[in-house]
Amino acid sequence: MYVQIGTTKYPPADIAIRRKALDQLGDGLGEGGHAASLAFLFGVPGSAWTFPNENAFLRALNIFEAAPVEQRTPQTLPNMLTVARRPASVTLPGGTVTLLGTRYASAAALALAPPVTDLLALTATIRGAGLLALASDPLNGYAFPTWAAATTALGTWNGQGAVPPAVLAFRVPVRPPSVLVRYDPSSVVTGAQDIVDHERRYTYAWGTCGMTGEHMTGRLFDLGGDIQREAETTFGQGQGAALRQLLLTPVTVRTVYEIFNPMLHHFLIEKRPSDQGAVLQQGYIGAYTAPWWAGLTTEGMSLRKPDAQESLAAMRTYWGGGRTIDLGTLGTRLGAFLAEPRISTVGSATAWRQLPFLPSVELTPMNDPAAWVVRTWSVADPQTVFDTVENRLNGGYPQEWVTHTVLREAAEYQGRIAVVRASLRT
Repeated sequence: MYVQIGTTKYPPADIAIRRKALDQLGDGLGEGGHAASLAFLFGVPGSAWTFPNENAFLRALNIFEAAPVEQRTPQTLPNMLTVARRPASVTLPGGTVTLLGTRYASAAALALAPPVTDLLALTATIRGAGLLALASDPLNGYAFPTWAAATTALGTWNGQGAVPPAVLAFRVPVRPPSVLVRYDPSSVVTGAQDIVDHERRYTYAWGTCGMTGEHMTGRLFDLGGDIQREAETTFGQGQGAALRQLLLTPVTVRTVYEIFNPMLHHFLIEKRPSDQGAVLQQGYIGAYTAPWWAGLTTEGMSLRKPDAQESLAAMRTYWGGGRTIDLGTLGTRLGAFLAEPRISTVGSATAWRQLPFLPSVELTPMNDPAAWVVRTWSVADPQTVFDTVENRLNGGYPQEWVTHTVLREAAEYQGRIAVVRASLRT
């Protein structure tokens, strides 16, 4: 949550301070109005004032303006303002203000100080709602080379609705964290000394739903994919239609939707712009790994009951295996789950059984909300991922899904682990 100008980051509180202070600053440096604020600072012969930065100076004006009249004497000032007060000395003459290391002997001189003139010149930008909206964005940071560039990009935007394209050009990309420390499928699998560690890393990455989501986006990043987060939205009760609409809205770049309810499940949908086709990728703790779900390995399904195995295999035939899925139907079923207020209802349990995750498992009743969080990731250069994996694996396989390519790499890794494990048994 910040806006960066040059090399300085301004969080929302800093922007709010500037907005609040601009009126009194402008009036105080002009004629009449709040001139008493500055007159006080320059009119105390026995005191000098030192402000290390613009924020401290602006806070001082705000505090002074808010203080009752009886507290506007050097002896009764609020504590936050007295911090800046120094006894007059040879090096700090009384009746002066030092701002950012430069001393000023009058309000007229301070009015010409670059920090002050910059603030006054950019009144519209700083006071406008657009800048504060950018600084308050919990997902993205924005970095402008200068205040002038920010002014030009923001234009008349009031902070409501879509961020203007001119502003998006200055957005700082949010990348997924690397997973190489925990998972590197290109590493050499040797003998008994490290086989258990390889098996653990593979299972940890693809044998649980949450880790599948994290390792998928992180591995795309590690393979050189230009992946960045575009949005994060929580869909709660009654917002099923909105979620379905998000999934069906045409994309212009390769897009990965990372969808989860932290109490239930975590899965991914990849959507490609060429035909708006989509694929579902997932792992499920205690049930199956993501490469098995993708149809890339015969090992990975861990259910023991025959009927559960059959229902899961049938579900994978329609929804898994790297096949193009019916995104409208999936969106409708996700929305049916959101028709319920909580996970504990009969309706949410019924809706869960219609979802292509693990229908043989009954939901544990809980009072947590029936909601889905959707993180939207763009993959602007999937070809880099395709080429990197194909060159290492001597590919020749269809390049349909970038997520499938990551899991194909994982399946190859699991195959090498299995070979070494088998050799240790002989």
